[in-house]
Amino acid sequence: QLASNVVVGGATSVAVDVDGRVLVLDRQGVRRMVDQDKDGVFETSEALVSNISGQGPQGLLVYGDRLYVVGADGLYLFEGYTTTNKTLMARGRIGPLFHPDAEGGPRGVMRGVDNHVYLVVGHQAVIPGANYVTGAHSAVRAPHGGSVFRISPDGQQWECVGHGGLNPMGLAMNRQGELFSTDQEAIQGGGVGHRPARVSHWVYGGDQGWREPREAAPAAQAVTG
Repeated sequence: QLASNVVVGGATSVAVDVDGRVLVLDRQGVRRMVDQDKDGVFETSEALVSNISGQGPQGLLVYGDRLYVVGADGLYLFEGYTTTNKTLMARGRIGPLFHPDAEGGPRGVMRGVDNHVYLVVGHQAVIPGANYVTGAHSAVRAPHGGSVFRISPDGQQWECVGHGGLNPMGLAMNRQGELFSTDQEAIQGGGVGHRPARVSHWVYGGDQGWREPREAAPAAQAVTG
């Protein structure tokens, strides 16, 4: 055990920077763990980021001088992580707005082997009709349901590499650049394409098959006469 529950708090995620320092997310923001007596146990922490939107952050990534934090309504960027060490410059939300109160909202964020940032969102995060794609070569132009986005490090270019997931949580990538995620537990009521909790292999440009219940096709009518 590296830290007590009192020190960690209601952590939702953890990350490690290039110097091996541990960062955790709670319902308020980002804290960096501090080992004061160098005994391998964190006694306290220092706040780096606070007041993230909605129900608190869901994902965290340290990438060079940048710190990416997933809020309830999108991806937030902070700069100065390595140059200032503590006082970060908030650049605000980068990219589009996601549904701020969605049950399956924005989730995990990671750095890909191609040095781009990848964000995975849940099945209710994408707002119908909103523009989530700025890159000219996006594999998916109009994402729906749980989706994975490929983002330039500066946050200017967004592509959707796959969509139609149920409620994907964390995201992982192998050395070949293939993406994997876990879908959350079964949702009551199901829906077209609904399947139980599982590990998903995201095919580039693929549709996982999930549809909201309101998008379901009409039930078949019995033939009489």
